[in-house]
Amino acid sequence: MTKPVVSDAGPLIALAKLNLLHLLERLYRRVYFPGSVYKEAVVEGLRQGLEDAHTLRLFFSQIVILAKVLR
Repeated sequence: MTKPVVSDAGPLIALAKLNLLHLLERLYRRVYFPGSVYKEAVVEGLRQGLEDAHTLRLFFSQIVILAKVLR
């Protein structure tokens, strides 16, 4: 049984740039994303016009893995 992990924005952005977000689903059963990670990776990325921010927004919207926002 794998333990849930909490992801920071840096590794998430790197996986998006490399088109490897699917690895999260394979490696971990549950990945938790703090709200600040979504804000940094998606909201700020979209504001800056970064392509990987669109990829991450799609990733979050499809709920490929269990993603909960921690408060």
